[in-house]
Amino acid sequence: MAYSTIIHNLSKILDEIERFLTNFISKDINCYQWLKKFLESMNDIDKESDSFRYPFSIIRDKNNNPVYRAKWIFEKQTHINIINLVNKMETAFEILNTYYLESYTKVDEYKNYNTEFLEEGGHYYGQSVIGFAYNRSEMHLYISGYKEAAKILMDEAFASSKKMNLNFLPSCYLYKNALELSLKDIVIEIFNTEKALEEINRKKHSIIGLWQCIEDEVIKLANGSKKDAIYIYHYGLINEIHIFDGKSDKFRYPIDKHLDYHFKKQKKYDIESFNKFFNQILTFLNGVSGMVVHHKEMQAEYEMEMRSWSDE
Repeated sequence: MAYSTIIHNLSKILDEIERFLTNFISKDINCYQWLKKFLESMNDIDKESDSFRYPFSIIRDKNNNPVYRAKWIFEKQTHINIINLVNKMETAFEILNTYYLESYTKVDEYKNYNTEFLEEGGHYYGQSVIGFAYNRSEMHLYISGYKEAAKILMDEAFASSKKMNLNFLPSCYLYKNALELSLKDIVIEIFNTEKALEEINRKKHSIIGLWQCIEDEVIKLANGSKKDAIYIYHYGLINEIHIFDGKSDKFRYPIDKHLDYHFKKQKKYDIESFNKFFNQILTFLNGVSGMVVHHKEMQAEYEMEMRSWSDE
């Protein structure tokens, strides 16, 4: 099976490598079966590894005039047992880690849990609620979550030199997701729904591409120009991220799709500079989003007032 067809599908990846794990699987076949069923359950919800990155996926109806529409990831409000989810994920990782290290250590924790990926219920204070009907499409929930998670990892890194190397790339990955979603949120605010979905689908994960499709409207609303210092500075920041991680995989994986290492030689980066760098861009985009939303609200208020006059 081609690498490109299984790159994000954990269930298919496990099937592909099963033949290399027979010695370890035979030690505890029930353990392996639990893992297999758990990943299959995960696959039903998160086959492309993006169900927790975005509130919706984009469907392109192929015909002479393609139509773009959103499909919600979580169609209804659901109370997830977050404690069991975390424990199951930790258990699955522990099992896979024993296979990876080729040093079998018996794992019994799986016996305490079923194989359902997003299990409902649990103690009230141990639940995470997803799929709110009134805001299931709002990017800001995801943006805030990624930013907060990145901040926690960064704070750990600053507090402990041992966490400095460990937390750096995961923190950047979380910040990068917040950045991407901030741009996509502005795209949704500026364009009508179908046009916004088309632009997002075309630009994919390109930070510079997403910015370029909104910059003219942003400059217009701000009564600015591309010669303004604030534009030049923040465009430079966005472009730096694009240059460093143009394919949106350098913070996420150690290798690219050709199995080549992203960092072939040891490099040292200033983690505090990266932290400030991302927060500056995110603060700027938050301001841009606020400006766009304010303009839309003012425009809607004006149109409503004009209609009321015409009805008199």
